[in-house]
Amino acid sequence: MQFSLRSMSVMKRQVLVLVTVQLGILLLSAVALHSYRGQLEAGHREAVQSLGEIGRGVIAHFHALEESGRMTRNEAQEAAKAAVRDLRYKGAEYFWINDTRPVMVMHPARPELEGQDLSNNQDPNGKYVFREFVEVAKRDGAGIVEYMWPKPGYEEPQPKISFVAFYEPWNWVIGTGVYVDDIDQAFMSHLSDQAVIQLLLMAALLVLAWRVARSITIQLGGEPEYAARVARQIAAGELDEKVAVRDGDADSLLAALSAAQESVHQMALDTRKLVDAAAAGELATRADAARHEGEYREIVEGVNATLDAVIGPLNVAAGYVDRISNGDIPEKITDEYKGDFNALKKNLNTCIDAVNRLVKDANMLSDAALAGQLATRADAKRHEGDFRKIVEGVNATLDAVVVPVNEVKRVMVALSEGDLTQKIQGNY
Repeated sequence: MQFSLRSMSVMKRQVLVLVTVQLGILLLSAVALHSYRGQLEAGHREAVQSLGEIGRGVIAHFHALEESGRMTRNEAQEAAKAAVRDLRYKGAEYFWINDTRPVMVMHPARPELEGQDLSNNQDPNGKYVFREFVEVAKRDGAGIVEYMWPKPGYEEPQPKISFVAFYEPWNWVIGTGVYVDDIDQAFMSHLSDQAVIQLLLMAALLVLAWRVARSITIQLGGEPEYAARVARQIAAGELDEKVAVRDGDADSLLAALSAAQESVHQMALDTRKLVDAAAAGELATRADAARHEGEYREIVEGVNATLDAVIGPLNVAAGYVDRISNGDIPEKITDEYKGDFNALKKNLNTCIDAVNRLVKDANMLSDAALAGQLATRADAKRHEGDFRKIVEGVNATLDAVVVPVNEVKRVMVALSEGDLTQKIQGNY
């Protein structure tokens, strides 16, 4: 089954838009969250690097005392170890020193490691942590190492990043690090906040979509597809199907279309009534224009005026025929008529402009009738559906009148030539 937006209700379209927007927001949020986590990690790296440089500066201070002769190397190194051992930040974070073998020189949190060869020390991922410290420090002078390390309060080692710096004069590597589980905590906290915001936003958008869809449906009176189909039917003059309008609905588009359909339908009924009356010779029959409003009333009044213009000459002719039938040969007809009521101008356009064109044709027929152009007709091919029926009805009404008129003309011509034997042959 082929997917089509036109076949969807307004609410479903709104939900589709909402889902699309929300997916876009979620995608942007995912990108933003990824960037946020990267910023957190970068911030930790920069912070630990800055602190590591401070530790290396402490060692450099005591090395300077050795170089100045104020301390022996052993005194300077012991003083440096003592000073670094006491350094703390973020409450419990510390510095350690190992040499390049690597043997632990000083570790304030785990003094039992001091003096031990840690070259075979591995984290749970199989990384030789202290070998990595030495390699990075000697190769780059300083750098960041990621690894797993035991953390107080946790059964399993936790992710940690450390900054290690090589102090070549003493062949030491000084390092300090921070656990990155707080990055995860900060990230999850931010993610939780974003999730709440997304849910609130989605709820707000859902309410907005519902209100917009409801507003559109109320204004239309139904679904857009149905309203469009009704409009096309009215434009085509197909007026038999009643427009479905909700109870109490008087202001929607469908309610207006229903009223327009009923007006055009009543006008078509009145036209048929006039056609039937004309065919039956009941030329005094008229449509009640008071039953119509606006330009629809003008149309009916125009049709009535057209018939009035036709009946005038017929009454005169009937009076002459009556006098002739009684042997009263009348004098020549002196009333002036414009040809045979020919040359009707233009018909109405179909539907959208159908009413305007129909009014124009009706007025034109009225003017033509008043001008005595009895053969004048509207072009019904320019109209469709019931609009065509209206014009055809008017034409049929005029056609029903023309036959008696032509018969009267024939008799009048004979009379004007002194032939008193001619009579009206048709049955009326």
